Amino acid sequence: MHDVGRLALTVVEPARYSNLILEAEGKALNVLDRERELFGVDHCEAGSWLAEQWKLPPHFAEVAAHHHEPCKPGKVDMVSLVQVACRLADCIGFSAVRPLNPLSFDSILLELPSAAHKRLAFDQSELTFKVAMKINSVE
Repeated sequence: MHDVGRLALTVVEPARYSNLILEAEGKALNVLDRERELFGVDHCEAGSWLAEQWKLPPHFAEVAAHHHEPCKPGKVDMVSLVQVACRLADCIGFSAVRPLNPLSFDSILLELPSAAHKRLAFDQSELTFKVAMKINSVE
């Protein structure tokens, strides 16, 4: 749900958003800046607006709006959880668009509260494997 703005931009401008994704595959770029250049809005703003228009609970709009912002140390809420999850997905190879400044697995883990960090008993390759298996599982 945090990236629903990407879906919105794709529906409104399918060829231009597809070209943006292809452009981002070839090189690392600031996708938010590029979205603003092409559409006058980035996917965070579009997603937040959509969540508000659809009258979803306020935390959906908040997460959509702020999921690309830097994590606030020590803050534990839905936005910070999604921020860390996005960074982990990028790091282990499951990003929608290659990040401009990818973070290391260990630095992302340091953003987690210590209790959560201790519970994540996987290294990067194990987590990548587990996510891939889950994605490819048929249930």
